[in-house]
Amino acid sequence: MKNLIKHFPCLLFLVVISTFVFSCKKSELGTENDPIIMNPNDPNDPGDPSDPIDPDAANEIAASLISQTGTSFTANIPPNSMTGSLRLDRNQIVLVDGLLPFVGIIKPSGMILQIAHVQVAGSETVLEVEFEELESDTVVYLNLEFDETDWELPITFDIDIAPLDGSGTPVDVITVPVIVEEVIDQGTQGTGCTIDAFVGEGNAQVYKWLVTYTKSLADNPSAITSFNGFEELGINPNEVGGYAAGQEIIHVLSVNGCCTSSGSIYGDCIGLPTHAIVAADQKSVYNGAELVFFRDQTVIGSLTNKLTQNVAPLDFDYCNGVPAYMVSSIDNYYEGTYTLNSSTCSVTIDSFTGQTEPVYSNGQYIGEWPLLIYSGSGGSTTYTKYSESVLIERNNNSESGGIHTTKIYYVE
Repeated sequence: MKNLIKHFPCLLFLVVISTFVFSCKKSELGTENDPIIMNPNDPNDPGDPSDPIDPDAANEIAASLISQTGTSFTANIPPNSMTGSLRLDRNQIVLVDGLLPFVGIIKPSGMILQIAHVQVAGSETVLEVEFEELESDTVVYLNLEFDETDWELPITFDIDIAPLDGSGTPVDVITVPVIVEEVIDQGTQGTGCTIDAFVGEGNAQVYKWLVTYTKSLADNPSAITSFNGFEELGINPNEVGGYAAGQEIIHVLSVNGCCTSSGSIYGDCIGLPTHAIVAADQKSVYNGAELVFFRDQTVIGSLTNKLTQNVAPLDFDYCNGVPAYMVSSIDNYYEGTYTLNSSTCSVTIDSFTGQTEPVYSNGQYIGEWPLLIYSGSGGSTTYTKYSESVLIERNNNSESGGIHTTKIYYVE
């Protein structure tokens, strides 16, 4: 086992002239029962998270914190004396083998951020990380991984994240706790699995959605039958589609119209001399979704500020190539019940009932239209614990466009 503090400061005592006694003591840290770093000033003191971290321990953690787009160098992130204009999309970062966290840094619209410097608190090295190429004007995303070889999980530590602007100047410094967790063995975890796995020690547990992956069933239909090994499921943003909370999902459309002496006309414009094709961006943004599982086997969910920008072709200015849009926002709250499958430590949400909005035609009320329910329900959707803090929703409904959807939730 690799200890969080591999070596405590060695005390050198002068006993007689030219005679020294050299003593070092290792601590048993990083265990499941004690993931908190001990006080480096006293090996027998369990310490407190606010205690300073031994540099050797911090450097070992830093050596295991990696990024596929990152490089390390010796330096220190400056103290947090920046603008305070940035924040994270979560309260803690959970790192689990096989999943990329897509940590969102929320920024003002128009602010350009190039890279981020990441440093384990107390360490002597900085990890320079490139942001992921995801579309959004107000969020950038970075990914971190942890080489858990020889570590006994879970372990916890703090990191500082300093995003840099185009000139290489730190814009802000964000300090956030990190927990590295072990993947639950899906093949054996069912023994003795109870509702506690989903609601914890209390009466309810909140899960916050952060990432969705999509994969065509035609690519590998057999993959959906196996939960172990996310590589088989295509859970890799370089190989499959997907999006993160706050990311703009953009579909570029080409809309046909024409320009006449009387103005713009939408359509194919057959027989008219001036034909125009206007490019337009149809956008969707899922800003937030949550699930709350209760001990009485009820569940509530929410979809917050789901933005949609749809094209309005009748209002396009085809003469000047200017598109027009209809923008809407959806908030929905829904509830249901769930059934526990203890043999696989998973649950199925039986059904969801959400809110509706009135529909009118020519000013006349014609009925209610159900609002979007973001989380899946029914027999084709299962929710399984991937680690202590990670919940996986898998939708295997081949009728929904032949797409397999996997949503990642984290304990909030």
